[in-house]
Amino acid sequence: MRSSAAVIFRRVASKARKDPTTNENKELFLTLSDDAKVPIRSGLLQCLATEQISHVRNKVGDAIAEIARQYTDNGEAWPELLGALFQSSQSPDSSVRECAFRIFTTTPGIIERQHENVVQEVFGKAFRDDSVNVCIVRTPWGSVADLNAGQVGGH
Repeated sequence: MRSSAAVIFRRVASKARKDPTTNENKELFLTLSDDAKVPIRSGLLQCLATEQISHVRNKVGDAIAEIARQYTDNGEAWPELLGALFQSSQSPDSSVRECAFRIFTTTPGIIERQHENVVQEVFGKAFRDDSVNVCIVRTPWGSVADLNAGQVGGH
């Protein structure tokens, strides 16, 4: 049920609708007030941190990636996201680490230039991870060499 809820949330949040304040088409989540968006974002990150079932956590991760993409495409920030992903990438549970790297991989635009060194370190560690599932999550940069060359987040 939680898995289905995450999928439905992602689909609904990404549907286009007219923003009543600007009269332009935007994805539904972005048309919500900050008072509505903040607790939803917090709830998603809480689910990412506490969900025990891998496939449910992955669906929550997909929803997080979609919202992160919307923020990035709209030039807005989700300040808590990178910290939460960094924390998840350090988890002793390989499925939690894998989920964090899937989010990074599908939304590289969330990585801001000032965070590149930390991200290089985290991904370097992921390439050497004991879990095959963490290692096979492909990054948009391809290798540690690309990370060291500064090719992070499409920069």
